[in-house]
Amino acid sequence: MKKLLLLICIGFFSLGITQEAKASHAAGGEIYYKYVGDSTGIPYNYCITLTVYRRNETGSAGLGNTFTVNINSTCFSQQNVTVTRIAPPPGQAAGDGGIIVPNYTPCIDELNPGSTFYKISQHIYKACVVLPGKCADFRFSWSLCCRNNNITNLATKPNLYLQSTLNNTRQPNTSPRFVNPAAKSFCIATTSPFVWSQNAVEPDMDSLNFTLQQPWTAFNTPIAWAPGFTTQQPMTTKNGFNLNPKNGTFFFQPTA
Repeated sequence: MKKLLLLICIGFFSLGITQEAKASHAAGGEIYYKYVGDSTGIPYNYCITLTVYRRNETGSAGLGNTFTVNINSTCFSQQNVTVTRIAPPPGQAAGDGGIIVPNYTPCIDELNPGSTFYKISQHIYKACVVLPGKCADFRFSWSLCCRNNNITNLATKPNLYLQSTLNNTRQPNTSPRFVNPAAKSFCIATTSPFVWSQNAVEPDMDSLNFTLQQPWTAFNTPIAWAPGFTTQQPMTTKNGFNLNPKNGTFFFQPTA
């Protein structure tokens, strides 16, 4: 069974080594990998995708065209792989090198036509790498300074840290991948709870379990919540913040 850790970091509402930029206003992201050795004929050949979400605003540092993903394990020395930005499809550019997040603001126009909301763009980076062999605890990780300063539920706003793990001792493995973008805005002027899916697909047909986790700023280094927030209740709601562990669906009615 694979467990998807949803590292939540909510401002208005936005999800979720080496520092590579400053004042980037990063809002979240994910790392996933795909085994391609069966098609390339190269053992331990994996392709890595890094997705980064950032708030678009004047004065914030843009994201580079490349980043470094670190690969660590207890079996081998650290590997570094350079991932390169994928150009946005025609008509989907967000103006900062990323793409416009699909269906990011579903309720702004109809409920709050004069509202100012945070614009979030999605940036995708990819590269392939050959791992040195088998190990039970490969860790693909990436870090960036700094988190979006408008986040209100964390005590501090240090680095954004992402990781994905791999055990290939039994067989080659491909990680789960979230189906929907991890950035979304939700209006408080609604009378019923939102139902938001963060489900994933699992190419190897393994079972999945979803769980909330405290955000990290580095490996095994959690960030303290601001007073009034917890891992199980990371935002202000009317009747609680609920996650279905079987399908990754959130249920909540925001009040702030």
